Amino acid sequence: MSFIGRKLWGERSWKARSALVAGFTLATAGGVGYIANSLVHSDGERDGIVTKFSEKGGPFVCYTHEGELAMANFSVGGAVSGPKGAGVGNNSFAFSVQDERIAQAIKDVRQISKETGNPVQVSLAYNQHFFPLKIWPIPPLCQRATEYDIVGISYRTPDGKYVEVKKDDAPAP
Repeated sequence: MSFIGRKLWGERSWKARSALVAGFTLATAGGVGYIANSLVHSDGERDGIVTKFSEKGGPFVCYTHEGELAMANFSVGGAVSGPKGAGVGNNSFAFSVQDERIAQAIKDVRQISKETGNPVQVSLAYNQHFFPLKIWPIPPLCQRATEYDIVGISYRTPDGKYVEVKKDDAPAP
């Protein structure tokens, strides 16, 4: 065994060596997974009506904001079909929100829709990650239940005012 090998392993028992190897393997896999998931696979925008928005999580930790956006369906002739029209497939977009300001803006849109009785059309800017990051109950690893992280929202209020909210480090939608 080399000098470095003797210094690293020394006279440790097989249990200590196994624990070191297992700890190193877990730390490496966790670090690589977290870094890979921090990278953005793609980004874009989706337009539609927010049909569902809720806060999900376990007791006292890992609360995430999750929602669903209903998007218009287009037929071959260009006519728009509603979300529950005859022969129309599911065209919804599941998303997660980490930013509290964006979550509040979505709640405001839902409230406006309820008060006026008319749905409010929104544009959601998103970053798509490689996989959802919801490993409960470890708080740094339970950021979202979907691979789509909303980084901005824009909409018009019934009185015509344009509202735009974005994450501080993201481009405007």
